[in-house]
Parts: sequence; structure tokens; C-alpha cells
Amino acid sequence: MPRVRVQLRRELKPATTIHFAHANGFPAPCYSKLFRALGDEYHVDYIDTLGHDDAYPVTENWKLLVKQLLHHLETHFCVPVIGVGHSLGGVLTFLAAVYRPDLFSAIILLDSPVYGRFKSHVIKALKLFGFMDKVSPAGRTQTRRQHWPTPEAAFEYLREKTVFADFDTDCLWDYVNYGMAHDEEGVCLRFERDIEYKIYQTFPHNLYRYRTRLKVPAALLYGEHSHVIQAGDAKNMARKLPMALHQVRGGHLFPFEYPEYTAEQIKHVIEQLCSQK
Repeated sequence: MPRVRVQLRRELKPATTIHFAHANGFPAPCYSKLFRALGDEYHVDYIDTLGHDDAYPVTENWKLLVKQLLHHLETHFCVPVIGVGHSLGGVLTFLAAVYRPDLFSAIILLDSPVYGRFKSHVIKALKLFGFMDKVSPAGRTQTRRQHWPTPEAAFEYLREKTVFADFDTDCLWDYVNYGMAHDEEGVCLRFERDIEYKIYQTFPHNLYRYRTRLKVPAALLYGEHSHVIQAGDAKNMARKLPMALHQVRGGHLFPFEYPEYTAEQIKHVIEQLCSQK
């Protein structure tokens, strides 16, 4: 069973608790530096590793992952929370807020693509013909190294990889310390490779159907160098989504590249969203 960081604070006001949903492949504690930067003003709650609970396996369009998030909020909070999600986590938060707006006071998506009709149909076709490996990181997950003799060896190895090259040093260490577990070979990745692969393979191809159904204050922060939300996507989302869009520095993984800056952006956006109510 996945570990869940839960602190029940039923006396908290709705705007003081953030539920954070992580990106694919990154257990929530890997965002510890971001959480620390938010912690002076907000209590941060999360599910440790989405998709690793046998009761909520990865399915087409991530339906059961949304149910996992909803179940967690229903059973751990009696007041609405601010939902913040990165990539996968943002899409799940968006869908959860569509289904249960009463559970959220606001939501903030971090480089989470809520694509329109055309791109959604393209994704559906790519899945149908087995090409998702070519257009997503899915293919690389199957050959990714999983074991290292020591945490230090893992850090040095990852630092040379393109995906991690721009990570804040503390965030890369958090990935090593919290995204890995000790085993007989040294350390290994905690996020199961097959689950990560399946999450990429089942990316929702129907998000456009929900874009006008969101009823809670919302915002999207997207990286200026993101390969996931490109200029055309941002323009389309700005026209069609009932949420404010903000471009921030960094790429798709900007919460790991600029964690303290990201925290300040999140705080600023929360103030704006709460003032709308």
C-alpha cells in the first residue's frame, strides 16, 4: 500500500490547506523543497505515489486515479482544499474539481495539459495505433536504469541526464532520497516502471469534454520552455478554459528547477483566486 502523508486539521480554514498531486514518476516527497517554501503559509497534504494502490489501478483516461484522489479528499478533509497538481497531478486535480467542485476552494495546474478537441483526437488515434511510445516519455521508461550502488552514485548519474540537468541541487537530492528506496543492490526507484509506463499510455483523450464544466476558481502555470504546453496549446487553453494562464520561468519540470520561485508564484495566484470569491 502507498504511504500517505496525512495530517487532519479540521479547524483550518478552507484556504489554508493545499492538496498537492505529483507528476508521473515523481513520488510526492520529491517536491520537499517546494513544500517547505509553501509551509510558512499553508499545510501541504499529498498522496505519496499515485497509481500504486491496488484499489485504484491505472486505467484508460485515468478514471480510477481520479477516484483515488476524490476518495482521499472525501475521507481526510471536511472543508474544501486548494488543489495543486503538477503534470499528471494537475490533470487529475482538474477532473476531480469538475466532478466534485465542493471539495475545492480553488485549483492550480502546473504545466498540466488540458488539450482541445483536435489534439485529443490525435492522442486517441496515437493510442489506437500504438504510437504513444513515440510521442511521450513512455518508451524511455522501459529501458531506464533503476538501480545504483549508492545514493551518491545515483545523484552523479542523474545529474548528467538531460531530464535532470536543470534541477535545483536540493531537488535532485530529494529525488534520490525520497524517490528511491534501499535494496540489496543499493538504491532503486520507488515509482514502479510498469506503472509509470501505463500512465503515459493511458493519457486522457477526452479532456476537451470537461473544459467548460469547471466551476471553481482556477489557474494554470506553464513553463516558458515547456515541451508539453507549447505556444499554440497555451493560446487554445486561454480561449477555452475558465482559468487564468501564467507563463513562468523554466521547462515542464519547473517545480524542481525553481522550487522557491514556484512557491512564490503559487502563493500569488492563490491570493488572486481567493479574491475572486
